[in-house]
Amino acid sequence: MGTSTRKIPIVIYLPSKYVVKLSVAPSAYVNELRRIITINNIDFVFNGTILSGNQTFRSAGLKSGDSIVVIFHKSNSDKTYEELQKWLQITQDSESFNEKMQLILNEDNAREAARLRDVFLSKIERKPRSFRRLCLAVAENNKNKEREVQGNNFSLSIDYEKPEMPSCDPLPIFFTSEDGQGIYPVAKDETIIPVTDSISPVLKP
Repeated sequence: MGTSTRKIPIVIYLPSKYVVKLSVAPSAYVNELRRIITINNIDFVFNGTILSGNQTFRSAGLKSGDSIVVIFHKSNSDKTYEELQKWLQITQDSESFNEKMQLILNEDNAREAARLRDVFLSKIERKPRSFRRLCLAVAENNKNKEREVQGNNFSLSIDYEKPEMPSCDPLPIFFTSEDGQGIYPVAKDETIIPVTDSISPVLKP
């Protein structure tokens, strides 16, 4: 396999959700990522810029070990803009950002961060006033999320035609796979590593 077709490892970061390692062909288009992230309203941020889906990973300047941030559009356009601006600024220093991603991917670091967080929370629990403030902050955050969901005016439709037979269609999956007809330009490299609240903010960009 020539150097022009050899796949390179990159990192896909969904803030506060997942960090995923992928292997991609440099000649593949950024839009290929939509095969594994099947949501329309998203932007890909790399090195302080929003990537075009028509760019190849090579033309975008991605190298082995580089990281792409996936930004989901929110119902509030102002919040989406703020989120985009935040990550455009953070990823401008790509070297520093890539180092943080590698820290998150390191399981030993994640376990140590979880341990330190547990120690921190146990200390808070022993201070009733601090614990109450933390509980109030969490409750307020949950209320804000509920308001945002209610503001979207989702309509639930259960009036659908009952199928005659069980469906044989595959369920949606996060990663594409090899179907025997060829290898997709984007392939899973390693298992998904969830980024939960147990990750220290120091390790969380």
